[in-house]
Amino acid sequence: MTPFILTIANDLSEYATIRCFAKNPGEAEEIVNALLSHGKLSLPYEAGDDREGPYISDVDQDHETRCVDATIKGGKVLPQQPFKLQCPHCGYHGNEESQHGGTFRYLADQTTYRDVLGFKPKRSGTSKLVIEAQSQTYYEDEEKNERLECRSCLKEFSFPKSVETEFL
Repeated sequence: MTPFILTIANDLSEYATIRCFAKNPGEAEEIVNALLSHGKLSLPYEAGDDREGPYISDVDQDHETRCVDATIKGGKVLPQQPFKLQCPHCGYHGNEESQHGGTFRYLADQTTYRDVLGFKPKRSGTSKLVIEAQSQTYYEDEEKNERLECRSCLKEFSFPKSVETEFL
């Protein structure tokens, strides 16, 4: 059995991530669809877009470094393991400062924009997009794609939506 990551959308405004062990992506989709249609899969959704659901919006190979909202094996939903702050890439726990300083960094995407001043096509086949250097941030836009960066191996990894964040 191979692990696959499935993104489940609920009304295009909420998403959850599932790890499903199956022979192929199609079988993983069938297993998750069956559990959803029988009400056997309860998911903590994250804000996204606005279409009715739940439905599977994406299936991808699992590299076992993503935190998921549920794991399905043998057609059954497994109990969720408690989150441990540990890098899934190198095993770093953050108990001491790394060679890159600090322990972990919280990262998130927020809409930032720069004004486009013009477009310059060139005869050589390459072109240049002229962009103003000063940037602006939409502070009313919520942060998305929350993740952690390990300061030991400098790789990023997600954490479950069930883990709350508190900013000081």
